[in-house]
Amino acid sequence: MPTHPQLRPFAPPAGYVEVPSAVDGISVFAPAPEDPDKDEARAGSYRCEQCGAAVGYEVAAGAVACTFCEHVADTPVQQVGVGADQEVFTEEAIAAAASAWDLHRKELHCESCGVDLQIVPGALTASCAFCGSNQVLVREGVVSGLRPHAVLPFQIEGEPLRGTVREWLGRGWMHPKDLQEGAVLDRLVGVYVPWWTFSALVHADWQCEVGITKTRRVYKDGKWQTESYTVWEWRYGHIDVPLRDWPQLGTSKVHRGLAKKVDGYDMDGLVDYHPDVLAGWQAQAYDVGLMEAWDQGKEGMRQRVKADCRRDVGHSKVRNLSVVANFDEERWRYVLLPMHLAAYTYNGTVYHVLVNGQSGTLAGQKPVVWPRIHLVAGLLFLPGALTGLVSLPLLFVGVGFFTGILALLLLIAAGLGCVWLYRTATDAESPT
Repeated sequence: MPTHPQLRPFAPPAGYVEVPSAVDGISVFAPAPEDPDKDEARAGSYRCEQCGAAVGYEVAAGAVACTFCEHVADTPVQQVGVGADQEVFTEEAIAAAASAWDLHRKELHCESCGVDLQIVPGALTASCAFCGSNQVLVREGVVSGLRPHAVLPFQIEGEPLRGTVREWLGRGWMHPKDLQEGAVLDRLVGVYVPWWTFSALVHADWQCEVGITKTRRVYKDGKWQTESYTVWEWRYGHIDVPLRDWPQLGTSKVHRGLAKKVDGYDMDGLVDYHPDVLAGWQAQAYDVGLMEAWDQGKEGMRQRVKADCRRDVGHSKVRNLSVVANFDEERWRYVLLPMHLAAYTYNGTVYHVLVNGQSGTLAGQKPVVWPRIHLVAGLLFLPGALTGLVSLPLLFVGVGFFTGILALLLLIAAGLGCVWLYRTATDAESPT
């Protein structure tokens, strides 16, 4: 039986919403007002579908979630791991990757270190996460440059790490005793840091001289003896080295020495880029371009290939090793990786701390008490020097030879210990 037209449920035209009515029983519809949060939601700082509160990408939920009503939104991201898209080195591929981030945010510009950082709308940021400076300017900004291929979501929240950093500051005899209490540590800031990853198949031809140990019989001191000698022979070889996801930092604002120490991301956790993953977190676009990063990455790859060739030689005595490396099947990928950053001041000097946002690996700079290092270095030489002084008068009576040898060995050990000591102290203050 056909339904009477007057009994069909009324649906307002597109773009119209119901508004309050002055007459009971009468429904009034009007054009929907402009949503002031529309651009913000599209940009990656969202409003909860249930209560309207600001939400962000929550580590525990693995999705955009509301901390007020605990509503979890359906985040349209897909885990792709190492199978995330890669590009070839062609103008067409680079142009195709240059689409927008769909991320329109406030931009923090640091007058001190020059970093431009996309911050969460409404964030009360008074200092720079990269250098600790409070000379910051917040302005309207749109993320430009290539669109990331993939993102590795945060797995560790930043606030619980403050205690970890404080505990780390209190470790080590070569650092100031009051460092843990005297360091002015701002909060750790979770930032998606730009990285390039490169993949290639390297065809390497190597050549070198290898030392072959042989023996021969010689007549010496009135008798036949066996002695060893080395014959150098040229050897040649070829290996193919597949390299995948070779990481190269895409920003000049993060300390490279510290970044190396917290590297080691598991790329199996990569998800396709979507603005939802960045909701509630800060992000930085690259300032180290693709080709510059590729040149730096290739240099590291060559060193890795040379080490593989050295192992392929298979001999302990090797000299004049040369390698010709030809790169094939080059691919690149632009990814955002999670990192917690903090800058703290001690006696007026700024030091940096980085924490891997996936694994929690921590690295940072700490001031060194250099007079203490010099004192320890002197103490390392003391046993050898005293033993040497004792051996001197004994040499005159012909019994100090072995004591002198012992003194020499102690001095050599002290020298090696000092080299390690100063390298460790220097690396703690300014990692390379």
